[in-house]
Formats: sequence, C-alpha cells, structure tokens
Amino acid sequence: MFFVTFTGLHSAMASTLAPLQFTSYLVFPLLLVFGHLVLSLPGKVPAQKYDYIQLGMATLSLAVGLSFTQPEELYYLISFQKVPFSQRSGFTIGLFLPLLVWVVHLFFGAKTSLLNRSAIFWGFVVATILLLLTHWLLPGYTLYFSMSYLLAVILWGSGRLVRQFSFRAQSHYIFALAWGVWLSVLVVQWSMVKPNYWEVPLVVILVLLSSATLLQKQERIQKLYANLHQQVEIQQRDIEHQQITIEEKDQALAIKDKRIVTNKAILEKAGKRLKEKERILKLQNQQITQSIEYARNIQEAILPAKHTLKQLFHNHFLLFRPKDIVSGDFYWCSQIHLNEAPDAMMENFVYQTSKRYIFVAIIDCTGHGVPGAFMSMIGNTLLNEIVNEKGIYNPGEVLEVLHISIRSDLRQEHSGNNDGMDMCLCRLEKRTDGKTELWFAGAKRDLYCLQNKELVVVPGERKSIGGAQKEPYRSFGVHKILLNKQDRIYLATDGLEDMAIGIKTRRSFGTKRLKNFITKYQHLDLDKQYEILASVVDKYNADTEQRDDVLLLGIEV
Repeated sequence: MFFVTFTGLHSAMASTLAPLQFTSYLVFPLLLVFGHLVLSLPGKVPAQKYDYIQLGMATLSLAVGLSFTQPEELYYLISFQKVPFSQRSGFTIGLFLPLLVWVVHLFFGAKTSLLNRSAIFWGFVVATILLLLTHWLLPGYTLYFSMSYLLAVILWGSGRLVRQFSFRAQSHYIFALAWGVWLSVLVVQWSMVKPNYWEVPLVVILVLLSSATLLQKQERIQKLYANLHQQVEIQQRDIEHQQITIEEKDQALAIKDKRIVTNKAILEKAGKRLKEKERILKLQNQQITQSIEYARNIQEAILPAKHTLKQLFHNHFLLFRPKDIVSGDFYWCSQIHLNEAPDAMMENFVYQTSKRYIFVAIIDCTGHGVPGAFMSMIGNTLLNEIVNEKGIYNPGEVLEVLHISIRSDLRQEHSGNNDGMDMCLCRLEKRTDGKTELWFAGAKRDLYCLQNKELVVVPGERKSIGGAQKEPYRSFGVHKILLNKQDRIYLATDGLEDMAIGIKTRRSFGTKRLKNFITKYQHLDLDKQYEILASVVDKYNADTEQRDDVLLLGIEV
C-alpha cells in the first residue's frame, strides 16, 4: 500500500520511476489474484466448501490488472466517453462494474436466500452482456446505459452498506471506506477533472476491499470459534445435567434394588407358605377323593348288578358314563311276583294264577357329582319303599307318591329347595300269548319304542318329580303298549342328548341323532349297538369336556 501510494502521488518521482510504475501497478493486482485464490481453498474451519468472496476478489483484481494494460479504454469507460472499444481485449474492462457488484453481493449476501442469489447472479450476467453489446453495437447510447447501470450499482451497494452497518463490524468500516473512495473517483470523473494517475485510487480500492474481505473472514472464523465454544459449554452443561440425572437414577435403582431384595425375601416366605398350603390342599384333596371314591362304591352297591340285569333282561345293554366320580343319574329295577285266585271266593283253592312284574327305571337327579349322588340315594330308597314295601305297582301312582315323598323329605314347601329328578318308569308283564304288556309313566323324559321295526316315541309328562309345584295335586299319566317278541325299548336321560359334538361349535348330540341311531342300527343286536354308541361318546368326550352324566338303557323283550 505504501509503495503504490509513494510511486503514484509524486509526479516527479512517478516520471522518474516510469518503468517501475507500470509493472508495479500490473503486478500488484496479479499478486492479489494469487493471494485470494489461495485463500479460497478449503481450510480446517471453513464455513463452506469454497470461499466465494475470495474468488470474487480474485476476479475483480484480475479485471483491474487487465484494465491497466489498456489505460485509454478504462478512461473512456469511467469518464463515459462515446468512443467504442478499439483493442482486441478491451471488452474485459467492461467486467469491472459487474464484478464490483458481485463482490458487494458476496460480501453482504451471507444471509441471502438461494433464490435471491440465483436471480442476482443472472441479473449481473445479463447486465454485463448488455453493457458490452451496447459498447460494440450502439456506441451512441453507451453513456446512458453506463450511467444507469452505475447509478443502480451505487444505490444498491449503498443500501446494503446502510443495512449492514448496524452490525458495527470492522470489516464493514473498511468496506465503507473503499466504497467512499470509489464514489470519490466517480465524482471526480463527473466533474471532468482528469487525474494524472487514476490507477492509484483503483489499487487503493482493491487494497481496501481485499482488507475488508480478509477481516470479514477472520471475523467469521472468530464467530465460528465463539459458536463452537458456546456449543461446547452447552454440551458441558448437558453432560453435567446428564451426570446429575444418572446419579439420581443410580440412587433410585439402588432403592429399587433394596426393595427387590426385600420383596424377594417376602416372596420366598410367601412361597414357603404356599407350598405348605399346597401340600395341605393336596392331602385334603386326596382325602376328599378317597371319600368320594368310597361313596362311588356305595352308590354302585345300591345299583342293580350286571347279573341281576342279565336275569331280568336276557338281551340288553347299559351305557353309563358319569361326569364325575359319583353320578346324579342312576338306574333302578325290581321284580314283583303276585299270586291271585280266579275268584275271591276261591282264594283258598289250589288253582291260582301267578303274575310277575318287572319294574325298570332310569332317573336323572338335579345336578351331578356329590349333590346328584345324594339325590340318587334318596330316590333309590324311596322307589324301593314305594314299590317293594307299599306295593304300589301303577307307574303313574309310583311317580305321584315319589313326588310327594321328595317334597316332604326335603321340606321343599318351606325351605325353597327346588331339587328334584326326571324319570322314565316302565312296568313289564309277560303274557301267556308270548306278548309283553308295557306300562309307562314319564317325568320330563320320553320312551323310545322300536315296535314292528318302526320307532314310536311315547311322551312323558312335562313335569318333574320334586321341586316347585303350583298345581294342587301333581298327577302322572300312564301309557299302555303291547309289545311283540324282539321289540325294543330305550330309556335315556338328557346327558346323551346334551353331549357336545364339536370344539368350535356349541351343537349337541340332540334327540334327532338319537332317533336316527336307533332306526339306522335296528338290524344289529344290542351288544353291537352298544359298541358303536360307546365309541361315539368316547370320540366326542375326547375333544370337549363332558357336560353331564350319560345314561342309556336298551332292552329287547
């Protein structure tokens, strides 16, 4: 800066050092070009990949250096003389004003959006092309176009200075000084005072602009370091806060560990108590199971034995599947022998007739398991008492007396107990002509008769034995049927009909399937029918839990 000023201000010294003057003016912008190109390379802490303000200054310095090789052209351009370019590379001088605008834009355009930057860049390109075309094609309008363009540059650059000067950065002060020198040169040119050494103010402007850009870069680096330092402090505060949080969490975890240890000890004690209770429950369950199994032995003892059924019914089958160990369903039978005289007056004579009644019944007591087993014991005792001791042989009357006895023994009229039983009761009498007379009475159960290979359903009353009673007296009707040899009867509780036949569906075996079974397999003997029906029951009970006790008795007369 001192060398340029010293050689340019003193006229005698300038004329004396004329050879040195031209080379110094030319070399100095070239040195600035090299220096700014080096500074434009990416460093260790660049704000961007490339520093475009350095590239702009290098380009502006190159344009000024080229203008020094053509002093007349530069003078004509700056002084707005209506003289077109006459040398080959004189058009490069026209780049001076657009490049100056680009430098101003880069210097103050750090916060400019990409859209505005693109518009400004292409505006400069178009303005430069128009300026050069005007110098070449319309030299008469060069003055007006240059003045308009220069006025736009002055207003735009001054406006940016006024807006950015509020930051009070040192680089802005130096840039404003360079801008003042630039405006001073324009004022001198417009006042028609031709300076002898106009290259000096251009070099001064370059030096000031270069200093401003370098200082701005330093300020940006300092600001970057300040931001980094601030970020480091924020991160340190965050780390300290996280350390405090971690310590608090560690304390909370320590408290939780203590609680876990305490809870573990409590759970171990509770586990020991549970194991002891489990042992007691297993023992109690074993004892209860043994008691129930003993009750089953008692229940089986009161049921008719297999050989008894074989003596009474030569051809029969019995399907009996309790849901639990003991059952609420049971079967009962009894044989009664009667000796009657043909006439009451001849009862002491030898000639008398002999009758034999065979009673058979299947009973479904309320509930299953232990409660049902207790009801079965009551029902079995009352049936023996009514038929065998009291001598009531009419099935309808038997059910009526049984109903009264159940309600009386269980005190259902006052206790609110509604337990009872559903029942099929048949009385079979073998006649002298080979046929069998059947008397049937039912309480909510029907009788299935296979008579002459046709299925006949004999309905029972829709009333239960025991339980609630609204009518004054509960009576049960009697159905009389004459059966031929090899006719069959089937007595069943509702357990088979209610048996589930699927896991996904809630369908039951139902009355329809029972009827279809009887008619479909009527050609088979009863033992074969038992095998088929038992396999069906086992199949469905293997997939689903058994709902109720199953009892079915088939008899061939």
